[in-house]
Amino acid sequence: MSSPLPLRTFTISAVFAATLGLSACDSGSDSSGDSSSAPPDIQTRADLGCAGVAGTLDGLQTTLANSLTSGLSGQPAVAATTAQLTALVNDVLDLVDATAGGAASLQALSSGGDPQLVAPVLDQLLCVTAAAGEILLSVTIAASTPVADRVELNGLLDTVVALQAQLSTALGQIAAGGAVGPVAGILQQVTNTLSGVLSSPLGLTSLPGGGVVAGVLAPASDLLFDVSGSFGLLQGGDEQGFADALLGSVTHLVDGLVASLGPLGVVLTPVLNLLSPVVALLSQLLAGLLGLAL
Repeated sequence: MSSPLPLRTFTISAVFAATLGLSACDSGSDSSGDSSSAPPDIQTRADLGCAGVAGTLDGLQTTLANSLTSGLSGQPAVAATTAQLTALVNDVLDLVDATAGGAASLQALSSGGDPQLVAPVLDQLLCVTAAAGEILLSVTIAASTPVADRVELNGLLDTVVALQAQLSTALGQIAAGGAVGPVAGILQQVTNTLSGVLSSPLGLTSLPGGGVVAGVLAPASDLLFDVSGSFGLLQGGDEQGFADALLGSVTHLVDGLVASLGPLGVVLTPVLNLLSPVVALLSQLLAGLLGLAL
């Protein structure tokens, strides 16, 4: 039986805040308390050269992206962020593909495996932070965003910047062949924190589109939480639990989008038709890489 997934947490502890270079009560305002300060600079997907990850979920991604674009582009309040929302969904699915493809290498880390072999997973997670940051930034700088919301969003963007720095440092150490911290632990920590970053603004009244943006952020947050749990399970030697969590993350994303987007969820019907066969293929891949029984 698989071990239970960890509880979702996002309160930044003093230790983790220090790791990220933040104050545990960082609110995004500057030292003078000026809540109107400019948002922090994030690394964008273009800066990072994010180009996607080829994998089992490619067909599902294409259908999902086309359906989302079709449904969201007709909503004036979110038309400007449709590409960003679609990019986030694509990037979290690419993270699942990268994690599945690197499953054997991730499994080997506990017994002295080569961290360079899991660098693609870190790279893709870096792209996910960029996609999340771009959406948060677009809401932060919108003229309609209240000052109080902007303060909270700036704080979340500070966290994104810190996560990007943490991942970039680990990737630099791997490339240089130097000492690297526990890579699986870094992956678990960053995905869990990023899940919290995406879920934190869900209650803000300034999110555009009458809940449409929240309807994308919430399922993406759930997927990241599942993936974070999968890294923890693999560290604990539970390969079956790792596979189950990874497979569940894809189902939770698609089901969550359909449920959260309300009437717009109807355009995702073609995706639902693809879900079961694609998850079955991903299951076969993981079974082969990890030596699991189907």
